[in-house]
Amino acid sequence: MAHYLRAYQKTHTNELATAQVDGAVTLAGTPPDGDVLDAPCGAGRHSRALAASGHHVTGVDSSQDMLDAARAVHAPAGVQWVRADYRDLPFRAGTFDTVLNLFTSFGFCGDDGDQAVLDEFQRVLRPGGRLVMDTTHRDRVISELAAKNRTDVAGQAGETTWDVHSGWMHMSLLDRTDGHRSVSRIRVYTPSELDRMLVRAGFREVSVFGGLDGRPLGRRTRLVVVAA
Repeated sequence: MAHYLRAYQKTHTNELATAQVDGAVTLAGTPPDGDVLDAPCGAGRHSRALAASGHHVTGVDSSQDMLDAARAVHAPAGVQWVRADYRDLPFRAGTFDTVLNLFTSFGFCGDDGDQAVLDEFQRVLRPGGRLVMDTTHRDRVISELAAKNRTDVAGQAGETTWDVHSGWMHMSLLDRTDGHRSVSRIRVYTPSELDRMLVRAGFREVSVFGGLDGRPLGRRTRLVVVAA
């Protein structure tokens, strides 16, 4: 966890988190004092920004270390931290006005597990509520890997490979400060694949954008999905 937080602490500012959640709740049409689920919440930067703007926020993460990091930073009133797997959320149906899934936090559970995540997001939303997902997509990954497959983030050297047959992206990150290497993988979906999964979960209206500011989707943009 320490390596993850160090890699992004300079770029993941409070100002950026505020701009991102402002864009997300605008796309979702969230009421000014609405109930919002941030899943997974990580170290809580988006949850704190949501609470600061007046929302009632529940931040969910399966990592106790991440939740401890979230609790270690002063948060405005209105934030609740919950440890849970987002494939099996401990909330009643229709609890939230909005569900946010931000910063490429989807695709880690395999096709069936990822479908279960979307099923749960739909279940805990109130009628008329919306899910906002901010992630990457296949065309963007392929475009970036065509140019280079190495990155350097805060002293951590990264290498990424793409399996065209399975749709899995494999990432390896080496921290130059202590030699620690972390390995992860994520299933990267196309917009049409994700659309079908959302419809299967029970969502009725699905819109796609290229960012939380509502820009059009393109080959090199992010993928932002709004599902009602």
